[in-house]
Amino acid sequence: MKKIVDACGLSCPEPVLKLKQVIDGADDIEMTVDSQVCVENCTRFAESKGFTVSVTKGKPEKSAIIATPPSYTMKIRKDTKKK
Repeated sequence: MKKIVDACGLSCPEPVLKLKQVIDGADDIEMTVDSQVCVENCTRFAESKGFTVSVTKGKPEKSAIIATPPSYTMKIRKDTKKK
C-alpha cells in the first residue's frame, strides 16, 4: 500500500517520527521534506528497516514576499531482495 507523508516545515526528529508511524505495512512511501538533514535522517531510518530510497530535489516556490526552501521528494520502497 502506498502512503504519502508531508513533513515540510518540521524539524528533526519529527519527520523521522512521522515516517516511523507509517512505515509498518507500507510497501511504497512518498515523503516530502524541506531540508537536507531530514533527507539524510529519514533515509538512514528507512534503509535500516529494509527500504530503498530515491530522492528528487524540487525547485523552491517563490513569491514577491516569501521564498520557501527547496523541497525534496523521497520515494521509499520495500526492498524485497534484501533478507
